[in-house]
Amino acid sequence: MLAQAGGDREEIVAATVSFEQLHRWEPIFPWRDWRATHQQPVSRLIADEFTNLADQ
Repeated sequence: MLAQAGGDREEIVAATVSFEQLHRWEPIFPWRDWRATHQQPVSRLIADEFTNLADQ
């Protein structure tokens, strides 16, 4: 976990992600394959929600 909000109210959470370090995990946890297969319905839902927000 890189960052976590706490409490019962809405908060903005910011984190810096190193794509170099993230790439090192690809052989251990192939997240792109996982998102494209097992998580595909959730990924589609999130993409649709972002699209709806952008259209407002």
